[in-house]
Amino acid sequence: MEAQQPPPPPEKSLEQELKDTVQSVKKEVPASLSEVEKLPFHLLLMLLGAGLSILLGVLFFFFSIFGRHPFYAIVNLVVCLIFGAALLFSFVIAKRSRLLGGIMAGFSGLVLMAGGGAGGFIGGLAGLAGAALALLKEFGILDK
Repeated sequence: MEAQQPPPPPEKSLEQELKDTVQSVKKEVPASLSEVEKLPFHLLLMLLGAGLSILLGVLFFFFSIFGRHPFYAIVNLVVCLIFGAALLFSFVIAKRSRLLGGIMAGFSGLVLMAGGGAGGFIGGLAGLAGAALALLKEFGILDK
C-alpha cells in the first residue's frame, strides 16, 4: 500500500498576501518615540524622508489643486504616495540588509526628488541622505 501524501496547503489569496505584508511592515516601524531614538541615523533619515514625502505631498496637493495645473498636482500626489511608501519599505529592508535597503532608498529618493514636487523633493532628499549613509557604512567608508 502506498502512503497517501497530504494535500498541498491552500494558496493565499491576493488580499491575504497584502494583509500579511502590511502587518509585517507595521511590526517593523517604530511605534513610540523611545523606539525612534534607538534607530541608527541612516534608518532615521529613511523613515523621516518617507513620512515627509507622504505628509508634504498630501499638504501641497491641497494647496496646488486649485492652481493652473491640477493634473500636475495629482501626478505629484501619486508619486509622493507611491515612492514615499517605497521609501518606508526600504527602511524595513535596510533593517535586515543595509545594501539592499540603501539601493532601494536611493532609487526612491531620486524619483521623489525628480517627480514629487516640493514635498517629494524634501522627503526624497532626506531618503537619499539616508541611503548614502547606509551605503557608506556598508562599504566601510564610514566607521562607527
